[in-house]
Amino acid sequence: MISSYYLHFINNHIEKLQTAIFYNFSQSILKFPACIIHVDRIDKEGHLLFSMQKPYRDISDFDNSFAGQLHFYNKRFDYYIILYGNATIIDGKDLWMKEALLRFRIINASYHYSKKAKTFTPMRDFFTSLFSYEKRYYFLPFN
Repeated sequence: MISSYYLHFINNHIEKLQTAIFYNFSQSILKFPACIIHVDRIDKEGHLLFSMQKPYRDISDFDNSFAGQLHFYNKRFDYYIILYGNATIIDGKDLWMKEALLRFRIINASYHYSKKAKTFTPMRDFFTSLFSYEKRYYFLPFN
């Protein structure tokens, strides 16, 4: 379990990043595929609640609890977060629901700093337009 200081730090950064890729590490044949999720809420124990579309209409044969990974990344920020833990299906066993609600209990969290590439975008756009098929800049001859 993560201490309260680190949990508060991780929660603040997760709220900024907003989206993650969910990976299911279950060994069963029927399982949730890897998909992009949006965290709905984080409770005071540090569990993440999110919903995802069900791959099949009937998920009663799925494991109720399984290992998983959440990879939070946004290109606007210079960091990313990888969370390892256990996901539990809370709601979604009803056949007519299109989404399942999952709770993710964090076991291990890793925060990584990634250096942003600093590029001069107007100059980069100009040179890419010269070599692309679609012309954005037209050179006019002088008389």
